[in-house]
Amino acid sequence: MKKPTIPENEKLRIKALHDLNILDTPLQESFERITRLTKRLFDVPIVAFSLVDSERQWFKSIQGLDACETSREVSFCGHTINQDNLLIINDTLKDDRFADNPLVTHEPSIRFYAGFPIRSANQLKIGTLCLIDRKPRNFTPAELEPLKDMAALIESEIIANKVNLNQFRLIEELNHAKKASIIDGLTRLLNRAGIESLLQSKIAYAIKHQQNFGISLIDIDNFKKINDDYGHCVGDQVLREVAQRLLIGYRGSDKIGRWGGEEFLVIYDLEKPDSLLRVADRARVHMSTEPFKTENHELTITITTGISYFDWRHPTDLIALVSHADKALYTGKRNGKDVVLECDNEQENILLPLNE
Repeated sequence: MKKPTIPENEKLRIKALHDLNILDTPLQESFERITRLTKRLFDVPIVAFSLVDSERQWFKSIQGLDACETSREVSFCGHTINQDNLLIINDTLKDDRFADNPLVTHEPSIRFYAGFPIRSANQLKIGTLCLIDRKPRNFTPAELEPLKDMAALIESEIIANKVNLNQFRLIEELNHAKKASIIDGLTRLLNRAGIESLLQSKIAYAIKHQQNFGISLIDIDNFKKINDDYGHCVGDQVLREVAQRLLIGYRGSDKIGRWGGEEFLVIYDLEKPDSLLRVADRARVHMSTEPFKTENHELTITITTGISYFDWRHPTDLIALVSHADKALYTGKRNGKDVVLECDNEQENILLPLNE
């Protein structure tokens, strides 16, 4: 196995990567959308947007593989950042650089790889967009030209992400170790500590700037039965799939975290009084429209959602805000599930579900 060569501009490259504050951050739909589209476009089982750090490659977005990072020494993308164009390996077993690579000889058993460098605004190569297959492929450079366009979309999104990073102000201020500590290892969303800290910051910000916002508390229906009937491995797959579908169903500006167990919490900036209801119901419908398929099972996933609102003129604390949403959620569970309900924070009256 040939280890990747360290670029001559490594110090500048690493500084550019770290200045983006993108490492060890939660999944974001803007990047997930690009990797999903790339996977469909090239009909490959695995697509990754990889960032090459000092000693690791970290996946900001990956489709088709449950992995967060690998060692840089074994990474294919570590080789890709050393060139200006596509790196194409139609059959890894016929390439002396990779034939005995552990990512080839063991899971994920890479046989085909194609990657294109991702550049920062100052044109330093910080990562790649890559295609992976478990069987040899015979893509030509011309057939892979669209991969460059998809990489350009990621570069544009990185710039937009940097401009809009105020939505993750809390995360921007943390070092890499602390960032990693607030990410849920299973779903790659914010964990309970992360979303709770973000919600506390949101309350303070809303009071200071006289803004209202809302939260959704979401519970997967019949999740215990899924674990009991199909096992915890399938249960974990369902949790990851729900996280992905919530990212699609809500807006890019919304903050989503795993509240605990099979519960998720969304922080939502209000545009219109009924906008959270409509977005939450759209996410509910999206959840059950497409069956979730595992290797041996096909499941229909539904969710119940409770909503509460923060009004800066009558502020409540975090516990009360979540309690109101939980009360609406509990009522939805008791009355049939697969519904969206909201709670009137002032009078604590449960309102009718949107889909009735």
